[in-house]
Amino acid sequence: MISDQVNSICFAAALLSEKQELDYRARSRILSQMDSFDFLSSQGAIEAIRNAALKAGADPSHWKCPPRSMFQLMLRKAEEWSQSGVRVISTENIAAPRAWMHDLAPLLFAWGNLEILNQPAAAILNSRKPRQASPDDRWLTRTKFLAYSAIERGFGIASSYGQLTYCITSMLAKGSPTLVICDGVLPFMQPRQQLQRFLTEYGDLFDTRTTLFLSPFPPGHVPQRAFRYRERDHLVGALASLVLVGEVSDHGNMRSVLDIVIKRGIPVEYANDLLPHRTDGPFTINSGKGIDLERESLTGRIDSKSGSSSKRSVRKVAIYNELPDQNSHLFHYTRSCPGPWPGQSWAEYSESLVKNLPGASHTGFDSLIRILQEKRIRGSRKLIRGAGAVVCFSECGPQEIEKLIEWRKGLLRWNFEPYGLAFAREALFKLGARPTIYGIEEAFEDLSEELKHLFQFQRSYGKQWAAEKEWRIKGDLCLADLDDQDIVVIVPTLKEAEIVRKSFGCAAATTGVA
Repeated sequence: MISDQVNSICFAAALLSEKQELDYRARSRILSQMDSFDFLSSQGAIEAIRNAALKAGADPSHWKCPPRSMFQLMLRKAEEWSQSGVRVISTENIAAPRAWMHDLAPLLFAWGNLEILNQPAAAILNSRKPRQASPDDRWLTRTKFLAYSAIERGFGIASSYGQLTYCITSMLAKGSPTLVICDGVLPFMQPRQQLQRFLTEYGDLFDTRTTLFLSPFPPGHVPQRAFRYRERDHLVGALASLVLVGEVSDHGNMRSVLDIVIKRGIPVEYANDLLPHRTDGPFTINSGKGIDLERESLTGRIDSKSGSSSKRSVRKVAIYNELPDQNSHLFHYTRSCPGPWPGQSWAEYSESLVKNLPGASHTGFDSLIRILQEKRIRGSRKLIRGAGAVVCFSECGPQEIEKLIEWRKGLLRWNFEPYGLAFAREALFKLGARPTIYGIEEAFEDLSEELKHLFQFQRSYGKQWAAEKEWRIKGDLCLADLDDQDIVVIVPTLKEAEIVRKSFGCAAATTGVA
């Protein structure tokens, strides 16, 4: 599209974003009928939009000319979009065989290298996976093979972000031509704060010189997430000249995408047919990208923050046969962490899985190791009623906590796992740790601001939370603020205790022997 028409569409998109009665497809149809108009005339602009609405089958008779202040605000917004590089593409102008768009909106908003549309792209289809991922997962191993194979054959990659399967594909494609389909409004048309959040979480997945972002959703109200995901998945398939199947279930979005791709006659290749080795386990891929896929041993790893290594002199410490006394200690239990660590971007997480780095699986033991490497337990606001982040502890030792372990369906995780640290209670008390205040809703309102972070409902969802005998401390807990003798690491096996002792020189207690 010519520049004047793009500017007119951006301006009309800004004005139409305020009309909640129009769904995203109606707005897209109207925008696809827009002609260039005079930006200096608010009346001329609204008349141009009304004419486009009539062509698109909408009824604009009740639309009024916006106030001058609103007109100027939307004009500035449209200018910002245009100046930042936002463009508009008609799906009718996309070259075959990618012109069949599965009843998608007639316009795509774009940002990035438009030349990438001229190169054939491959899409890698994977159904949704469990939240907990490992570098050795079959779907991930297959995805690596398929991505490298497609790139070596001269294909670009059609992908997205937000879900791990797409993040991994985008990470593998970084530096190669990549079409990125957004599951919402184009990030570069979002308010600055939302754009910055997107760049922080996902920006490092992409090389902007070789990436084109596309969205079928005009600014304004968008459908619910499940619908947006379906539209995104179908657009990924629609833009592909080759479809590669990693793992696709018999039902769901990806099965529907695959069925339509087959009906279109687009070439489809399956990982089972392409892999040179068995696909139910790990194998080595020579990607040609210089990525070392071999796992680095934990005890031989140098901690970049502390400069420590297993080759250094390690003080001798005992591996306890008995657990610390729960009458004199408080316990912080670590859990597996599906997805990125707190403070870790999706790009960093995806890279750790692709490169098979130590701790990439984010198990409960990995969480414990991360704490020891950082020498810090990060506070969290999750499920905390009071303002601010806290670190939680329990008076319950491992043997008592074992009776409380259960699967939290709403959180998709166990409430406790057999990894943690025991701290001398007196030492934590000096740092500000205090017992949790269990009560009812009215009790929370009566607490001072200094105590609200300690509040926990006594009973909810049929659970008696007081049984966990919880303590809390505001903010992060820096392990350097405690003496070594006040900390004992807790693991279930002697093997893990030995790893902790050799790598960090920590005292360790075991809950069992393996």
